[in-house]
Amino acid sequence: GTAWVALAIGQAAAIRPLVNALAESGEASLRRAILSGAGFIVLVALAGISLHLMFWLMMKCGWRMKTSCVALMHDKLLRCQASSVTASTGRIYSLVTSDAVRFDNLPSLYAPWFVALAMTASFVALLLDLDAPSAAAGLGVCAGSPAAPLR
Repeated sequence: GTAWVALAIGQAAAIRPLVNALAESGEASLRRAILSGAGFIVLVALAGISLHLMFWLMMKCGWRMKTSCVALMHDKLLRCQASSVTASTGRIYSLVTSDAVRFDNLPSLYAPWFVALAMTASFVALLLDLDAPSAAAGLGVCAGSPAAPLR
């Protein structure tokens, strides 16, 4: 998770030299543009691999937790005496299974802290080029753009 965040910030930092090299003319700037572009492509590829690996590991962990929870409850229900259970065993098993499905949402646990980190990095990047009120307005656009289709 942290590697992906670092690579995403690295991509943002790698854009400026690429754009500056493309804006200039000459053979030296062309060489810099090619090297910057290659570096950016490597960062994008590494970020994609890192995100996929993080998602896969979290999904695998969620599957294992779900399976363990269902197996534990199934084992407990088989050991219970019929007189101690007030609801039907099938109903209890169904409720536990539907609750255990929530472990499938484990891969999205990184989202809240990543959003805060990405917004902070965006604000700092905007501050490098703009004054504070303009950077705050740009941050507002970044924050509001995902909600735009909801209107």
